[in-house]
Amino acid sequence: MGEGEEIRITVNEQDVVIRPDDNNPNSIKQRAKEQGVAVETNFELAAECDDGKFILLSESETVDIEEFSVFTATSADDNS
Repeated sequence: MGEGEEIRITVNEQDVVIRPDDNNPNSIKQRAKEQGVAVETNFELAAECDDGKFILLSESETVDIEEFSVFTATSADDNS
């Protein structure tokens, strides 16, 4: 994948376009916020696995992002 390419993902059921170097939770949340998703950078980010379950990502984690990856960002104190 070239450096200037864009990747389409979903954050909180909204389309977001990121760059390949946006490969950590904070970058993903920041790009989503810039594109109008109601998310804050202090929210927790979870990635959808192939089985449909979500796994919580640590802030220091490098995320393997593919086209159409699905993420959910929620407030750390959200009990829903």
